[in-house]
Amino acid sequence: MDSRQHLLLPGQPTVSRTGIPVFETICRRCKRQLPGRQLVQWRDVERPYLFADENTDLPELARRILRQKYSESQSLFYEDVLPAFIHQKELYTKVKLGFPFLNRAKAEIGFAYGRLNDYYFQTSNMTFPNATTDHSRYDLFAGSLSIERNSLDYKQYPISGRKQFLVAQYVTGTEKYMPSPITDMGSFDRKVHSWLQMKGEWEQYKTISPYFNLGFMSELVLSSKNLMNNYTASVLQAPAFTPTPHSQIVFNEAFRANQYVAFGLSPILKFSKLLHFRLDMYGFAPLYEIKKEEVWNNNTYTAIPYYGKFLHSFKYMGEAALVLQLPFASISLYANGYSYPAKNFNFGLNIGYLIFNPKMLD
Repeated sequence: MDSRQHLLLPGQPTVSRTGIPVFETICRRCKRQLPGRQLVQWRDVERPYLFADENTDLPELARRILRQKYSESQSLFYEDVLPAFIHQKELYTKVKLGFPFLNRAKAEIGFAYGRLNDYYFQTSNMTFPNATTDHSRYDLFAGSLSIERNSLDYKQYPISGRKQFLVAQYVTGTEKYMPSPITDMGSFDRKVHSWLQMKGEWEQYKTISPYFNLGFMSELVLSSKNLMNNYTASVLQAPAFTPTPHSQIVFNEAFRANQYVAFGLSPILKFSKLLHFRLDMYGFAPLYEIKKEEVWNNNTYTAIPYYGKFLHSFKYMGEAALVLQLPFASISLYANGYSYPAKNFNFGLNIGYLIFNPKMLD
């Protein structure tokens, strides 16, 4: 699996020096307001990150299908040249009950049940286009309690306000691994997984002068989650650190871990109320990095995952952006870079907002 793979979104194609991803483009959405201050939403989404939930303190019932693909085709319009290296599909039902908390915050209690499917290649040594993927399937039940306070002025590229978010989850279920012929190393029974997970976020921006603001953020994830059957499955199901719009649409295994701490600093130069220049700098340290041991046995391949040493790895990313905030859209000209993979630099023009359909365990 190449961490330099990019996810292609409508109206904003992103081209890396290694590949262009593709995905499904079929969607259907409707919602209905019911009596008794209840909001019921039914969503079938067959392309990734199409819709996001509205911030609400009302009860919510949602059923979602989520798909996303990553591939390495060098051509934008020839999807059949290479199959997707990663294809994720989620079908789940989630019920949430929200209520005010300490006047300025909201609390939510949620329950979810669903099936998560990951289709992927563990190695690039396969014959196209008839190669078949490995398949990991998860049948999970989750309960969560979250508290959020948010006064940021913009959903994307904020310059003032504060956001505090804390969520605790309990997840239990089964994992079923179905290998492809190239990685077939025998039959695998269902594995039972149960874990607790906590995630905390803090983001705040302070006004230093009429022309300068300073932002800072921190993020902490703690989890008792065990590793999955193989390395690729473990990384795909691990929480990801994605603080910038660009990092949310690319897959980078170096910024995924079951437990991590991250921090960021954002000096902001304001030219006017609508136009500003910002430099976002972030550091990411997995408490226990997910590593792999490659094993070949009778022409079959698998990558066995294991945890590395405590705080033995550090990664960083940075982005410079000139941002124009309009009442109806955000326009940004950006350039960014990642410490992994080496020499990973990107630039582009962003018009509008990136709005994502939440995953089951978000």
